[in-house]
Amino acid sequence: MCRETKRGFSLLEMMFAVALFALLMIMVFAFFQYATRSFQLASVRQGIQSDGLRVMNSLQGDLRRTAESTITLEARPATVTVDGATPRRDAISVAGLYNWNDASNTDNFDPGTGQPRWNRYIVYYATRNEEGGHLYKLVLEPAPPPVAPVPLPLTELQDNSKDDPSLNIFQGGNPAFVQLARNVQEFSFENKSGTIVVHLTLRERRGARPNSASGSGVEVFELVTAVRPENTYPSTKF
Repeated sequence: MCRETKRGFSLLEMMFAVALFALLMIMVFAFFQYATRSFQLASVRQGIQSDGLRVMNSLQGDLRRTAESTITLEARPATVTVDGATPRRDAISVAGLYNWNDASNTDNFDPGTGQPRWNRYIVYYATRNEEGGHLYKLVLEPAPPPVAPVPLPLTELQDNSKDDPSLNIFQGGNPAFVQLARNVQEFSFENKSGTIVVHLTLRERRGARPNSASGSGVEVFELVTAVRPENTYPSTKF
């Protein structure tokens, strides 16, 4: 009679199997960690790039449609330092219209000349009291509207560029606002012969790069654009 002999794993075989399984788990964990870091880094980059492009798209449109004589600009230093330096967190206002798309609307365009009848001011500013500032946009609707291409007084720009936007005040009320970006390091302007140059730098802390064992770092996204106001009369300057 033939008997079937059953035997288990030897100690050496068991140790080899455990070591192989442990190696496999280490590889899986390393791949998971790499994928997680890659996703986090991509999310940070996408976030600050989306914020930056949203700011520039909105600001470029308002600057392009305005008149140079309506621009009020305040160059402002931040009240905190970033890496030992004090960045600029400027504020700017430009005149605009309720509706640019209806040329027959006499509230927005002069029926005789077709020139804009300026009836609102748009303000952009970056807060100054944090390392990563917030960038806000608000619309001021003066009553009565200015009609002529005149700037918002500097004192009123200062009243509507507070670090806490709920403290902004215009003609007795708190104007509506929208946050366009956060983690703003620098927001500044230059006037170069009638062309407005805008500098925007966003900076956000992130985890280590996927292929790096180092600690967290900083992701920086910088945008520079130049816009010439198209509704500028030849003799207007600011």
